[in-house]
Amino acid sequence: MKEKIEYFLVLLLMKFVKFAPVSFIYWFFDKLGLIMFSLLKSRKKIAISNLKAAFKDLSDDEIEKIAKDSFRSITRCSVECFLLINNKIDIDSLFDKPFEYEKEIREIMKDSQNGIIFFTAHFGNWEIASKYVAKLGFPQLVISREGNNALIEENITSPFRAMYDNELAYKHEAMSKIVKHLKKGGIIGILTDLKASGANSVLIPFFGRECHTVKTIGSLYMKYNPKIVPFFTRRLENGKYEIILEEFPKIALSGDKDKDVKDIVQICNNIYERVIRKSPEQWFWMHNRWKMD
Repeated sequence: MKEKIEYFLVLLLMKFVKFAPVSFIYWFFDKLGLIMFSLLKSRKKIAISNLKAAFKDLSDDEIEKIAKDSFRSITRCSVECFLLINNKIDIDSLFDKPFEYEKEIREIMKDSQNGIIFFTAHFGNWEIASKYVAKLGFPQLVISREGNNALIEENITSPFRAMYDNELAYKHEAMSKIVKHLKKGGIIGILTDLKASGANSVLIPFFGRECHTVKTIGSLYMKYNPKIVPFFTRRLENGKYEIILEEFPKIALSGDKDKDVKDIVQICNNIYERVIRKSPEQWFWMHNRWKMD
């Protein structure tokens, strides 16, 4: 019953987005983010705790503002996804300079016989990154966590993530599909900035604190030597997004596989941190990233 109620509420939101004026929709979801910040007290506490540990030089007021804005950023991301699902906006309209970014991305696609791994974070609007690239003619295998609500996942989330001919792979089936795609010179889209656990994780620093981090990118690089491209969408003051394409450094392998994998994953975390520090309010601080059990 709970699953059906949640699904019904999401459908109501989608109907609202379909018929309401776009400016009012943005206003409504911004207020919804503020309400979530007030009501979701445990997530608010986690966000503030994480921010205090990461930004020790900021005042309590500054920390609380970033935490509050991070909730608003999540709802901003959500409303843009709903608008895309309802065909009320075009994906190009979300970007500040879509044609300039197109040139950069087409250049990256050259010399990619070993495949490409685009890695990003839950930052800005991570959902639109893969769609923008796919619309240019470069569909990807998008690695995703299966949602808790099967009705929402099957009828809304999965079709949305598969737009523009992207293919979706859940974590339990991801590795076999990733390997097949890389061997064909295909493109992988993956997020590795949240907490990991088990054998596919390593303990390394992130914002000065050790945390369990998924080692997939390091393992794949060691075995298949794909091109690794850090790819982020950062929201600007005008509400549009810029694409940040970081250069992944050349890696001098030591011959010690475990050490090399760990070093590669550390590079990923360093890139994440550098990008997030530019606009910390756009990251997922309410996630319990540094939980150790």
